Amino acid sequence: MTDDELIWRISGGSGDGIASTSQNFAKALMRSGLNVFTHRHYPSRIRGGHTYTEVRASADPVQSRGDGYNFLLALGDSFARNPQEEAVYGNEEVKPLSENLDELREGGVIVYDEGLLDASEIPNFEERAEENNWHVYPLDLRGLARDMGREVMRNTAGVGATLALIGMDPEHVEDLMRDAMPEKILDPNLEILETAYNQVQEEYDVDAPDVAVPTGEHDETQLLMSGSDAISYGAIDEGCRFIAGYPMTPWTEVFTIMTKHLPKLGGISEQVEDEIAAAAL
Repeated sequence: MTDDELIWRISGGSGDGIASTSQNFAKALMRSGLNVFTHRHYPSRIRGGHTYTEVRASADPVQSRGDGYNFLLALGDSFARNPQEEAVYGNEEVKPLSENLDELREGGVIVYDEGLLDASEIPNFEERAEENNWHVYPLDLRGLARDMGREVMRNTAGVGATLALIGMDPEHVEDLMRDAMPEKILDPNLEILETAYNQVQEEYDVDAPDVAVPTGEHDETQLLMSGSDAISYGAIDEGCRFIAGYPMTPWTEVFTIMTKHLPKLGGISEQVEDEIAAAAL
């Protein structure tokens, strides 16, 4: 990892909007002129538990997830084992913050929701932060979103905080929201993004970001495509007109994309009762 790239990890529990938030942030970075590569972690269970996605952005071409990361946005309480989490997730393994931080680079940034996570309860956290020169920002993301009547949108508050701390103009994210969001949720998201951005700018010295967003410019039109997109559209382009499957992550996205398009091309999509039945068709 070089100094002229951003590797941003957003992490939290399933249902915190990790995948959609990271996808939109990646698109905004691409629109700003950067090359991006994303890496998505899939939980080892059907529902619940810790998950994360990384977005790597650079003015230079990027072809892998990179070596570690330099910015962590921690949503939710799934970094710390506590009685509340045990009640929700049972006794299954949940990746703790101490392990998650093993990949955070020296001089990196940590933003966490202080309303959900008490960093002082994490063993050796303060010592590790000082030793590695981590820049730690405890923010009440949930409280901010709740005060504005939209607690579920604390992921948007986290993005607003990120933009302020990396010195990125929120215009690209705002334009993306206008293109992608239904009108009924657009205005609240824009308001929360702006409020979080302004609060961080007022509370912290962000004139010299600890981790700055790179600057770049595309010479030609860019396309941001997931691996599922590439597999699906590649198969259709090569003449595939039949798919049978039982939806299980991460296969679900491929199945969903092809199911959407195959009927329009005279093809067939068949959802069956299990994986064995799919293989038998």
